[in-house]
Amino acid sequence: MSNKRTGLAFIEIDGNVYESMKDSSLDDVMGIEATAVVGVQVYGYSDEPKATVLNAKFVIGNGITSDDIKNITDSEGQFICDTGENYLLTGLFRMSAKLDPAGHVLDCKLGMTSCTPLT
Repeated sequence: MSNKRTGLAFIEIDGNVYESMKDSSLDDVMGIEATAVVGVQVYGYSDEPKATVLNAKFVIGNGITSDDIKNITDSEGQFICDTGENYLLTGLFRMSAKLDPAGHVLDCKLGMTSCTPLT
C-alpha cells in the first residue's frame, strides 16, 4: 500500500534553495513492506523498511541547471504537503532525471537517507 503525500519540495544545492513545481510527491513516507516467510508452509511475515522517494519537477533557468539536479549526491531539502504537514529530507540523491523535449522542465526522482516529520 502506498503512503503518498503531495505538495512542494525545496531542495538546497550549494547553499541555493530551489522550489519544485506544484504536484510533487513523497512516496512511501516512512513505509514498511511486509513479506511472507514461506517454507513448506507460511510461517509468518517479516517487515522491511521501504525507502521514501521524492518525485518532483523543476523549471530550468533562473540560476538552476539540469546538471544541478542530476548531480545531487548528498543534499538536504524540505517537503511541504498540501495538507500542511512538513518533512525534512536529508541525504538526497538522484535516482533518475529526464529533461522535457523543450529543455525547460526536469522531471526527477530523488531518493533519501532520511525523511523526518517536522512539528
